[in-house]
Amino acid sequence: MSEISEPTQHLGWDMADRLHKSLRVSGVGVSEMAEHLEVSRNTVSNYLHDRTVPSVATLRVWALRCGVPYRWLRDGIDQPTSPDTPSGL
Repeated sequence: MSEISEPTQHLGWDMADRLHKSLRVSGVGVSEMAEHLEVSRNTVSNYLHDRTVPSVATLRVWALRCGVPYRWLRDGIDQPTSPDTPSGL
């Protein structure tokens, strides 16, 4: 019989995961987000692949465009859902 060891890493979502999920649930594409943020598609890709951390201003605009809570996007902190919050977050 073998023992299952505890995971050595936290298995929660990081910011890149939350950015991906916010795009998916809102139906916003990478190119559309890049245009909305007035940045290159490559910049958005860097955010999504955790190579660059978006600024606070960028995260606020991203959250508004996707209809997700800013605090959830930034920190992963759950907030009470409102009628305007997409389900599945």
